[in-house]
Amino acid sequence: MIDPEDCHAMTTLRAQIDDLDRALVRQLALRAAYIARAAELKPSEGLPARIPDRVEQVVANVRAHAGDLGLDP
Repeated sequence: MIDPEDCHAMTTLRAQIDDLDRALVRQLALRAAYIARAAELKPSEGLPARIPDRVEQVVANVRAHAGDLGLDP
């Protein structure tokens, strides 16, 4: 990846954005696979499909990471 400041033409900038979008989608697909696996494992561990406290923890973690990077949580 090239730093945004080092992109001196829109074609270069757009290519970087497209590459980043592909990487983000790959990461989302991997996350979805982990979630699917969690759904398979939960019954054998006596866990419900949805655990509200865990959902809140995940949201809080993501918001904190966003804030750490200067994004709007």
